[in-house]
Amino acid sequence: MVLEDLLDRNPEVQFYLNPRSALIYSNSYVFDFPLSSSYRIGILIDPCRLNSYNCCMNVFGTAEYPALIKSPLEAERVFKYDVLANDTDVAVNYALVDENSNSIPLTAKRSSDDFQIFNTTCISKGVPYNFCAGRNYAYQRSGYRPPCQDNNSSLDVLAGCISPDTGIAQSNCVAVAYSSNTFVPLCDPGAGPHCGTYLEVHMAHGTPYQPERMLISEVQITTRSVTGYYTTLLPTTWMFNQSRVLCAYSESTLRIGSLVYIKANAPVCCCPPPYTSATRVGSFQCPIGPTDNGRFAYRSQSMADIINVDTLLLDYPFCSIDMSSNKDLMMCSVYDPINRRHYTRECENATKTSEEQRSWGSVDLRSLYEDECPYYKRYVRSAI
Repeated sequence: MVLEDLLDRNPEVQFYLNPRSALIYSNSYVFDFPLSSSYRIGILIDPCRLNSYNCCMNVFGTAEYPALIKSPLEAERVFKYDVLANDTDVAVNYALVDENSNSIPLTAKRSSDDFQIFNTTCISKGVPYNFCAGRNYAYQRSGYRPPCQDNNSSLDVLAGCISPDTGIAQSNCVAVAYSSNTFVPLCDPGAGPHCGTYLEVHMAHGTPYQPERMLISEVQITTRSVTGYYTTLLPTTWMFNQSRVLCAYSESTLRIGSLVYIKANAPVCCCPPPYTSATRVGSFQCPIGPTDNGRFAYRSQSMADIINVDTLLLDYPFCSIDMSSNKDLMMCSVYDPINRRHYTRECENATKTSEEQRSWGSVDLRSLYEDECPYYKRYVRSAI
């Protein structure tokens, strides 16, 4: 035993008996921390529009965007940025740019040239329309689209998508292609739902009701070896609630060239008369925002909006922010002639009033209606 102890302590043989005990000779190594700018992640929304549903699987592509050369709709903006042309605009109206608004040379162009068609309304080039190419013929946008192309500017979240792996159509989703030159870690199936790499949807800057870190939608990346772009499906539901889809519309008024999709069978809800500040009487939704009322009708755009909301909460009608209820409230401001004061209460429920129980109404509604409103179960909708 004494001889074995001597051998174990001998530095000549210690490394062979216990290799882990050897110190790393750090002078022979160079430690480097690469900059985040050295890595690149690419995202393409609905990359196979007008193409085969699996056109963007492990292939390369470069996004290009048709930026309008002249847009009269943007004169009022303080911060100028490119306004994208629609799917029918011809090349004389736009210039191709990349995601950083840099011009794309014609030699790197991926999209098809415009068609030339017979058109008797054209007198000469540009007369009377920009799409006129000469007498009796005009330009028309080609129906061909390159694969792996970003179509984020005109996305319809109600259109659904097709799985690039199985070819099965699904609802409330959008195809998203991603590429990355970084390491994509994957976890074992039993590691749990919070392990791995995900594509996530968050609201920029957040709102008083949902912070920016709150997860709205996500999809887990399960493919490590990606060459070029690889396509997956991202849910377009709000926090995985199938009755609510993602929608962002920040315009205060409807503008020419903008689109809002409304289902043909969407009901027209009849609610109590809207609130007016002059009489302090009428209905309004809580929580209240600077541009509109209701939790899902309002999103914060800047710090000025948040400050504006704080100011609105101090004015009548007082509308509290309840971050835990996750629902809108229909409130009514009424005048009490006996006490000669205004007060706010939750609007009365709609109840069946006729003997045949075919009509609905309440003290806050001006007339009777035939059915309940599916958006607000308390209230009713017009029979028109």
